[in-house]
Amino acid sequence: MKWLFLVFIFLSACGVKGRIPKEHRYLSIVTVRPGSTPVEIENFITKPIEMDLANIAGIKSIHTYSIKDSSIVVIELEARVDCYEVRHQVVDQMELTVKNLPADIAWEPVVIAAKLK
Repeated sequence: MKWLFLVFIFLSACGVKGRIPKEHRYLSIVTVRPGSTPVEIENFITKPIEMDLANIAGIKSIHTYSIKDSSIVVIELEARVDCYEVRHQVVDQMELTVKNLPADIAWEPVVIAAKLK
């Protein structure tokens, strides 16, 4: 069931890539590493991603979830920033960060934009 959910997230991200409206206030980064405990996910994936994103301007808060096999990082953007520009900076940073993540992740981290009411 969890894999179905993660595949849905991945396919949703592929469908919206490059067409992110500027009013989207949240970004999520999903990374999957099968066979990992929550502690391993936290130490080897979630914390490095969180630390690398900490200095990007326009980020209001970062919330992380490390569960078996998966890391989910939720980024809330500040109200008056260009969401497309911040998303671009996050994607650029993730291209650098992925080089320092374990080689056995299932696929490169997926960045998803969302607007929550």
